[in-house]
Amino acid sequence: MNVRKIKSGPKKQSGLTLLETIVAILVLGFAMAGLAAVVPLFQSLDDVDDIDRFARKAQGCAEIVLGCHRATGGAAINSSECNDLSGGPVDPGDFVDKSSCDIESEIDLDTYCVDGGNDLGIDVYCNVVGGNYAEVKISSEEVDGASPIYFGVPVAP
Repeated sequence: MNVRKIKSGPKKQSGLTLLETIVAILVLGFAMAGLAAVVPLFQSLDDVDDIDRFARKAQGCAEIVLGCHRATGGAAINSSECNDLSGGPVDPGDFVDKSSCDIESEIDLDTYCVDGGNDLGIDVYCNVVGGNYAEVKISSEEVDGASPIYFGVPVAP
C-alpha cells in the first residue's frame, strides 16, 4: 500500500494580509496629513520676507522723521501738510522740512518713506491732533499682513 504523507502545518504566505494593508494605509495617511500641515509654512515665507522688508523701511522712515525733528528742535514738521489719517497719503518731502535738517534727509526720505521702485507700496499719513502734535502712520496696502506703524511728533507752535 502506498501511503502518501500529507504535509501538515502552515502554508507559505504570499502577499499582504488585510490587516497589514489597513495598517500601511493608516501610516501613509498620517504621513500625508503631517506633510499637508508643513507645506503652507513654506508658502508663507515670501509673505514674511515682505513684512520684514516693510517693517525695516517703515522704521527707517520713522527714525528719519524723528531725527529731523530733533535736529531742528521741533521745527522740521510742516503741520499744514497733514490731513486726517483716513485721507490720502502725504508726500514725506512736504511733511518734513528737509531744508532745516542737518542730515541728508532728502535721500533718506526717498529711500525709506517713498515707495522707491519696489513693490512695498509704502504710504505716509499724518494728522495734527489738538495743534500739539502730529500723529504719523506708515502703512502698506501691498504687503499682506503688515501692520501699520504709528508714532507721534510734537509740533512747534
